[in-house]
Amino acid sequence: MPWRRSFHSRCSTLSPARERPRQDIVAVVVEPPGIVSGPGGPADSLRRFGPKTWAACIAGKGEAPFLASLPVTVHRPGTGAFFGPFRAEKCVCPLTGQGGRSHFRRLRRENRDSPRERLPLPRKMGTVPVNGCRSVFRLHFGREPRYTARAARRPTAQGGLTPLSAFPNLRGPSHAKAPCGQVEDRTMNRRIRVGLLTPTLLFGGAERWVAALAAGLDPDRFDVVGVAVRDAGKLFPPIADKVTRRCPILQGESFFSTLAEHCDVLVAWGLPNLAMLDGFGGRVVYVGHGHCEWSVRCIRSCAAYVTDWAAVSRHAADSFPDPSRVTVIHNGIDAERCLPRQTRARMRAAWGVGPEEILVGYVGRLSAEKNPLAAVEAAHALGRPFRAVLVGDGPGRKAFVEKARQLTPDAVYQLPVENVGDVYRALDCFVLASRFEGFSLALAEAWYCSCPAVATPVGATELGRLHGRLCVGVSVGCGPRELSRAVRVAIAPENRPTVARAAQVVAAHYTAEAMCRRWDRYLESIAASHRPPR
Repeated sequence: MPWRRSFHSRCSTLSPARERPRQDIVAVVVEPPGIVSGPGGPADSLRRFGPKTWAACIAGKGEAPFLASLPVTVHRPGTGAFFGPFRAEKCVCPLTGQGGRSHFRRLRRENRDSPRERLPLPRKMGTVPVNGCRSVFRLHFGREPRYTARAARRPTAQGGLTPLSAFPNLRGPSHAKAPCGQVEDRTMNRRIRVGLLTPTLLFGGAERWVAALAAGLDPDRFDVVGVAVRDAGKLFPPIADKVTRRCPILQGESFFSTLAEHCDVLVAWGLPNLAMLDGFGGRVVYVGHGHCEWSVRCIRSCAAYVTDWAAVSRHAADSFPDPSRVTVIHNGIDAERCLPRQTRARMRAAWGVGPEEILVGYVGRLSAEKNPLAAVEAAHALGRPFRAVLVGDGPGRKAFVEKARQLTPDAVYQLPVENVGDVYRALDCFVLASRFEGFSLALAEAWYCSCPAVATPVGATELGRLHGRLCVGVSVGCGPRELSRAVRVAIAPENRPTVARAAQVVAAHYTAEAMCRRWDRYLESIAASHRPPR
């Protein structure tokens, strides 16, 4: 295909990655402006991969570090969707106005041993804001398929194709032309087409469940068509990137019905309004992730549009009008997040904690129903050498941290991190004193990391009925005295067999992979059965 020498910012052409992509001339910044995302999130998209893919962005005034990124996902403003992953067919360097293989081979050779070497840039060069940086390389995408950002905003363009047609991995109706120019024969493709509906993809256990399901369903049996997010822009980059490795993210409630047109089964959670699915002929599975008044309201308000009910625990199933009709499919942790990347001593030293101190902590969302201050109250009641740790974020973060430090001035607070395994291994005891939980991935992660745990009888604690005691129990709303006694029991040598059992149980049965196999069986069973009346 001949190189194109110009770039039309108002009507750029997207090209999906081919079976044998050219990886020697690739950059990650696009024009017109958009959000560029790679593995690890937009903040990490320019630094994690190489060496065959090179990109440049302005990190400071007049300087450009050469960084690597592969693959790239592009968000087109106004379309409500993530396109990609894509690879560029050509890059043009505005520094020199040159492109082509020889120019970029030279740049790559010069920067091979020092990828962060900085090159001067002219001050007068026009640039486009992207993720707080500014473009340096313009991407020239290939000509096929000819679906543009303008066409995606106007569904009647390009022969009436919907915005979903811009995605090469989306399956349209069997009579429609596939994005790659191939007609799909439904008799040859028996895979079940699945779409997921979620209010957000922010930092949370239910959002991680969405990402795990989108990425982990058996690709030989399922086509994950896409994940539709009601609240546009509400994305936590690591979670969003995990989704986009398998399927696109469609932002905005208006995309719910569009996604439904391409699916056999829709899986939803946390949405009080599913009226746009009226007339959908497939199965709609509503999944319960909590046991609170909000969960009950959501379930009741959308019941008329749901064909099947599921929950991540028996505790969460109690939110449904008829729990006997609910299929319980226990959640699972992302074991990769729990792998050790730092030693316990180094992690504690980074927090300013001495080796003799005993850390009692909470990890997760900082909100009232989670009761994160229970760990602080326990440490305060126990006194030295016990010390409180809070790791997380949420709408009440500032207030919770202030209260924690009023109670114990030496309390440690840290923002959430992806490698939570290091956090749990740095703690001596994890405290979950929630009033209600759907499952609590945080508790399961603590078990997996062999961290002694104290928990109220909510969510995943019901697994103790199947596998034996997994943690030290306390009552909902308990005071500091009961919490402090439970912490002493949890860290005692006599509790080590319980800690070891919990780690073995989670590793064997409650990882994201094991959860997805349960969902494989469940989705196949409902797809093969007669559709019940609503």
